[in-house]
Amino acid sequence: MFKTTTLIFLAVLLFPVSVLAADKNYATLVFPVRGREFWRQSKDISHLDDLVSIIKSSGYPSTWLLHYDTLSDDQVVSTLKTIPTSELGLFLEVTRNLALDSFVNYPWETEKWERADKVFLSGYDPSDRIKLIDTTFNRFKEVFGSYPVSIGAWYIDSRSLDYLYRRYHVQIILGVSDQYLTDGYQIWGQYVGEPYYPSISSAIEPALGTADKIGPVKIQWAAREPLLSYGAGVQYSNFSVQVNDYVRYQRQDRAYLDRLLRLYTTGLDLPLAQITLGVEVGELENQYFPALAEEFAVARDLGLTFTTMSRFAKAYQQTYPDTSPSYSITSTIGDRSLTWFQSPKYRTAILEQNGTKTLVDLRQYHASRFYDNDWSEADRRQNLYRVVPALVDQVGLGNSRPLDTLPDFSPQIPSIPPRLSTPDRFKLFLFRLVPDIRASKLDDRWVFGLATDPESLCFIGCTNYKYPILEAFLSLRRTLAPQVSYFGAWQDTLPASGSPVIKDSFYGIDAMSRELLVPKSFENSYFLIRI
Repeated sequence: MFKTTTLIFLAVLLFPVSVLAADKNYATLVFPVRGREFWRQSKDISHLDDLVSIIKSSGYPSTWLLHYDTLSDDQVVSTLKTIPTSELGLFLEVTRNLALDSFVNYPWETEKWERADKVFLSGYDPSDRIKLIDTTFNRFKEVFGSYPVSIGAWYIDSRSLDYLYRRYHVQIILGVSDQYLTDGYQIWGQYVGEPYYPSISSAIEPALGTADKIGPVKIQWAAREPLLSYGAGVQYSNFSVQVNDYVRYQRQDRAYLDRLLRLYTTGLDLPLAQITLGVEVGELENQYFPALAEEFAVARDLGLTFTTMSRFAKAYQQTYPDTSPSYSITSTIGDRSLTWFQSPKYRTAILEQNGTKTLVDLRQYHASRFYDNDWSEADRRQNLYRVVPALVDQVGLGNSRPLDTLPDFSPQIPSIPPRLSTPDRFKLFLFRLVPDIRASKLDDRWVFGLATDPESLCFIGCTNYKYPILEAFLSLRRTLAPQVSYFGAWQDTLPASGSPVIKDSFYGIDAMSRELLVPKSFENSYFLIRI
């Protein structure tokens, strides 16, 4: 899986901890706007009006990422069009309305709209993702006259990102920062807090070079406090830059925010640094809006430059035209200090306490020869699991070690190429030849014909059935679809020994947390290896 070398450890030990300031420091104000059906606070337009008034008063440029359902809400659209120096983009979550309009099957039977297999593009077949993306972008163009270049979602797979870049020339994406157990979404192992170019083979790994990168810049939502957030539960990830996290839940004050913004901007020795600020519309109670205004004031007092997502993308691409930079970031509180070192090749972290240095995180990027599993197939699991495999991970594996001892890992990697069985090859051959003939018994008589599109069945003449009625018809072609188990990146990294357990809990933090109780020696996006 990995090659642990003395070179990496020397780089860690000798990498200077910088106290210099970045040359250019940006604050990007971003506000995801879901349809009002999903607002947890008041669903009245006045809730948005109050938030917009704060932005107008500040005079700072901002980016508003719109849900598909929001594009049909005239009140919301009209309100957002009144904001000066603002940019409008898309928040690419899948809703039932979007799926229906795209002729894509949506698992509507359960009430949990936020389940990963429903809300993220990765939960759908690659061909359906294109339909969902095209429907969303075309609707946006109908409303605003042009396609957006700024998009967001807590997770977008690399195959969708590649299509978004090639077809719509998307320049920047917003994704969620590292969190081990929050909202049923596990993303663990990417750059800590700062922007990066995603890799074509893995959306949570930084591109190794120009041949490996997709194109858009990725900025991170809810950047975490580097030391306080290093843990498994929500109580750790709530140490973030979001008002609803650090004020509402953690009861932190302006001093906490000032220190956190400095860590990610003026405290870094980089030509350019950035932090994302904002709230999800409908998530924050109005009583906390003054804290949001204070957040902007802290960023202003630090001398940060406020900018939209697309303008920041241009600045980042000009400063780092090829690859994302290497950098270190250190958080010290009392007698504890945690330093993160990261580059397009690896990420590691050293905890220092009472004079003792401990290695708590070490993972090498691009360890697999394959693409992410979701490049080829839908991820049907209710929770989102995306983990860069680690040699050392105190949170996931509990295997931190003193820095003065080099770990001796020599895992053997199975190298089995993906193969189709002979029956599957034959089924695939027939699948390509057989037309999509469907049949069903309606009103005590059989109806059959050729499905020419998602709503039309033709035999002599054509009959229209509103989507998704035809999806319930019997289909000869479907019975011939081969059940192919794709060989993806995280299967390639599995150790040769140990008992693999597929990560597949019911949706939610409580269900996911049970996997922490499994005694394991390895973890990636799909498997635990039981000790």
